[in-house]
Parts: sequence; C-alpha cells; structure tokens
Amino acid sequence: VNSGSLLVGTTTVASVLGEYTFSNLRLDTEKTCYRIRLSAPPLASVTTYAFDVLPSTFITHVAVLVQPSNATAGSIIARQPIVAAMDAGGNVMTTYTQPVSVKLNR
Repeated sequence: VNSGSLLVGTTTVASVLGEYTFSNLRLDTEKTCYRIRLSAPPLASVTTYAFDVLPSTFITHVAVLVQPSNATAGSIIARQPIVAAMDAGGNVMTTYTQPVSVKLNR
C-alpha cells in the first residue's frame, strides 16, 4: 500500500485449492493510484494494478463552516453560522438533507 496509508482487515489468509481470497480489506483514506503488494515467501512478491479509493458516502459529523460574528443584545447576528454534513474524509455531503437544529451553549 502507498506510504502513509493504513490497510485494515485480515492481511494474511490461507490457501483454498491454491487460491488466496481476501474478503475484508479496507482503506480509510481517499486517494488515487493505490497499489497493494502481495507476498508469499520465498516466492517473489507481486503488486496489483493502481486503483482509486473514493470519498465515503456516509455522514460522520457536522462541521461549522462559518462562525457567527459578535452581536449587540436584541439585534440579529450579522454573520449567521453555516454548518455542513461531512464524511470521514472532510468532504461536504451534498446529498444529506436532514434538518439541523440550533441551541445556545453557554
């Protein structure tokens, strides 16, 4: 796997009729041109073709994109907060349409 990335899952499997099947490998970082190196010593290792990992389609958190400005008591806050639904990669989930509520946190 490319440097700086973490490959998660069962990374060692046994042979079934001469084939080795991996069933739960996962990369949590979106990136293009990943390659996985497979080895079975003393045989020479092989590397997969390059493949891409796309951003997740699952919302993991809400982030504040615009912070509110200071305000005078009784007047409307000039710069209102703006939040967005985000995935684990920090991408705005444009398809998320559920309402967001606001409360004062003192």
